[in-house]
Amino acid sequence: SALAGHVSLAPLQPVVRVGEPAPTPPPEAYVARQIVVYTADGVTEVVRIPIGPDGNYRTSLPPGVYMVDISHAGIDRGKGLPATIQITQGMTTTLNIDIDTGIR
Repeated sequence: SALAGHVSLAPLQPVVRVGEPAPTPPPEAYVARQIVVYTADGVTEVVRIPIGPDGNYRTSLPPGVYMVDISHAGIDRGKGLPATIQITQGMTTTLNIDIDTGIR
């Protein structure tokens, strides 16, 4: 039983010009942040999951209901977080996370 997903970080610079691709987050931008899993009440911390340099994360969790949030670095906001998830025996629950860095 596991929780896994991909984290998107944006924006990484104040202005992105039309027609220019958004910059790829450097590995240290992911390493500075963590996914935080709480018990269903959202109070008791269960585990902090490091985010890999490619933006992916994964951890094993016993079956149950959990609340997931991010470690709020600076003015980061996770869209749709905190989120309640269900971990099912023998299954991987996927939760992709978009983090708004607040850079404008």
